[in-house]
Amino acid sequence: PSHIQKLFWDMDNSTLDVQRHADVIIERVLNVGSLRDWKWLIENYGGAAIQTRLSKKSVFERDNIRTESRRLASLIMK
Repeated sequence: PSHIQKLFWDMDNSTLDVQRHADVIIERVLNVGSLRDWKWLIENYGGAAIQTRLSKKSVFERDNIRTESRRLASLIMK
């Protein structure tokens, strides 16, 4: 949806794949998305996939999810 695409201004939306780029999409929506975007995220990925992403580090062993976003997502996904 267009409200999600705007979050990926730095990427080519035509090549963004919901399954293949799931980690990137989940990270970005959690960090900078609106409540509407979070609702879309939950509807499209489900709580289990979001919890899985919350529990692991990125490919470069960094935590790309902001602390505040992680806390809120953890409360919502319970």
